[in-house]
Amino acid sequence: MGPRVRVSLRERAATVWPDDAGPVTFSVGVGRPASPTPVGQWHVIERRQEVAGGTVVDVFVLDAPGHICLRGHPDLASLGRASSGG
Repeated sequence: MGPRVRVSLRERAATVWPDDAGPVTFSVGVGRPASPTPVGQWHVIERRQEVAGGTVVDVFVLDAPGHICLRGHPDLASLGRASSGG
């Protein structure tokens, strides 16, 4: 089994439990009111890398409606806010 991830929309945080280590928590951006983050349990169906703001970031595509993604972001000011498109 791979790492487990829990995202708290209220806390705007993601906690990752890697296979071989204790949990690590990160601030995350969540969906704006016009495009809220869907609630549910989803699976990663694709992992890739993209360039965002000149920085290579990891992207995890989920099997949520519209293929919602968890992705890194070079703009740290977007973290901990409702700043995402879903």
